[in-house]
Amino acid sequence: MEISFRASHQLALGGGEPEPLHEHNWRVRVELEGGKVGPEGLLVDFVKVKKLLAEIADKLSGKDLGEVAELAERSPSAENVARYFYEQLRGRFDAGVRLARVRVEEAPGCWGGYRA
Repeated sequence: MEISFRASHQLALGGGEPEPLHEHNWRVRVELEGGKVGPEGLLVDFVKVKKLLAEIADKLSGKDLGEVAELAERSPSAENVARYFYEQLRGRFDAGVRLARVRVEEAPGCWGGYRA
């Protein structure tokens, strides 16, 4: 399942100088796993997953990610944005559904990920 949103960030790289604030079209991909599907043949309803992802992305959309409390404590890198989505999604699925991994693309071909 995937969702996209637009937001800005800046990272402090190398010598500690922050890079210029810039925007990305962030793309978030969530992977769920489980050993059993329900009678309808689904592990989880994609409509539910898409709704959860939209709720989280809406909190970040149009913002400077460095000003979002949970990301300001860390660095608003693709890896930490993936971790943020993971933490927001953890525990929100039925028993038997495991949140396997969250991947975030901040620019074409530039992916970061998180799994616990």
